[in-house]
Amino acid sequence: MLSLILTIVLAGCEISNEAVDVAVETTTGSSLRTEVERGPVKVTVEVFPEKPQLSDEPQLTLTIRCESGIRVEKPPFGQAMGDFVIRDFHEPVPDVVEGVEVIQQVYMLEPTRAGKLTIAPIAIHF
Repeated sequence: MLSLILTIVLAGCEISNEAVDVAVETTTGSSLRTEVERGPVKVTVEVFPEKPQLSDEPQLTLTIRCESGIRVEKPPFGQAMGDFVIRDFHEPVPDVVEGVEVIQQVYMLEPTRAGKLTIAPIAIHF
């Protein structure tokens, strides 16, 4: 059985006193999900399945939601995958839903060993 630890780091420029970090980690019974919101940017990292077996290839989906006009620097391909090998990667075409830009990166991962595995913090600059 594998255990995953996810961390997201948001780094914004010119943060006002109103900018508040909100971090939430949840499990849905089938996936592990971490959300961090800072000002106009919300980042979600979701791993499916929640408790992968050594033979599984977990899927990690990074979703960035930001207000129109906010420039976001996505993490470079392959950064911060820690104890995993990247087996596949794709970026769906960015979408705009009700004035909010939605950017995704989807990774298919392979664990390098059994036990408690971590993915290094994923930094998003805006």
